[in-house]
Amino acid sequence: MSNFLATFPTAEGIKFEIEGKPGELWVDVLEYPGEVTVAAASRILFIIGRITDGEFGPLVLVYAGEGLFQISENDIRAIGCQFVWGVEGRGQNPIALLREFADALTYYDTERRVALPFYGSLFGDTNKALAVLNEAINPQWVLRKV
Repeated sequence: MSNFLATFPTAEGIKFEIEGKPGELWVDVLEYPGEVTVAAASRILFIIGRITDGEFGPLVLVYAGEGLFQISENDIRAIGCQFVWGVEGRGQNPIALLREFADALTYYDTERRVALPFYGSLFGDTNKALAVLNEAINPQWVLRKV
């Protein structure tokens, strides 16, 4: 899959290492072009959730061989199956998918939620999801490779 993503136009030059570990799928960012928006990383995770075949357990976001965050296979697959790219379609709103992603994400070592609890407020939950991206995922996983 790493080879596929390396040549996949939607990856925008981002290089990943994707490794199956016992019961887990590890995703590490190897290279992240400085001109590519950080939104591209989330998009790639949604695509991985859609195109992966078989059971792999949680998808783990990794930095330098260390698990940082995880999302269950069921959650990332459900998000991925709602994500449509490259064509006109009836996929889910990407902001809604980011809320689902942030709501399901946990720390790898403790399995604690990364986001504060969601209570069904559109703007409040969206703000919490963006905080997860801007304060946790992007600085700890994506931007370390820029």
